[in-house]
Amino acid sequence: MKSTKTRIELLTEAVSIEKERAILQAKLDGMVARLNEIKDAVFTGGAETKAALMPVVANGGARSPQGTLKQRILDSLAAAGSAGIRVRDLAIQLDAKPAALHSWFQGARKSLRTIRKAGLGRYRLIGSVPPAASAPAAKASTASKASAPSKASTALKVNKRGKLAEAILGALKAAGSKGVSVGEMAGRFQMQPRNLFVWFSTTAKKFKAIKKVGPGVYALKG
Repeated sequence: MKSTKTRIELLTEAVSIEKERAILQAKLDGMVARLNEIKDAVFTGGAETKAALMPVVANGGARSPQGTLKQRILDSLAAAGSAGIRVRDLAIQLDAKPAALHSWFQGARKSLRTIRKAGLGRYRLIGSVPPAASAPAAKASTASKASAPSKASTALKVNKRGKLAEAILGALKAAGSKGVSVGEMAGRFQMQPRNLFVWFSTTAKKFKAIKKVGPGVYALKG
């Protein structure tokens, strides 16, 4: 039977249905995340029991503890810079399900004002990593104020917005034409190598002089 509605009316209805579908999907993702939290709370046996019963996230691996997941996500956002990172790329990087990360971001944005949406399925960090996440590094930095800067304080500095790019450019400039490996920089900045790889695949595109000169090795050219 041919519809009596106009094209505009049909499009309006389609938009309304799509909005309702997105709301329901978000609720479903939230319910799945809550179920996982309940499972974690119920199974509170020893370390081996927790590892064995912890919900599977992806590729058969056990899900990371909530605090660890939060820190890894924040570190990845900090490494990605103002360009941010797509949830599906983050899911591959953290070996997690995209739906679980979408649910995490929906809840995290209410309590962490530094996390902003940078586009469809993309998020970025405004400012530095929240104090609660960087507390261990901050304590280490405070303890060594009277002496030379510690590795922990160096890590805290490069996590700040713009500081990571400054540190990387400085390392590349010092290395000259031979370049420097991501692994070496990760050790120097006390960061996870994967976070630097994310930075080079996203933010580094703004710097035309940065060139890849080998597997995991970058240099400044021109």
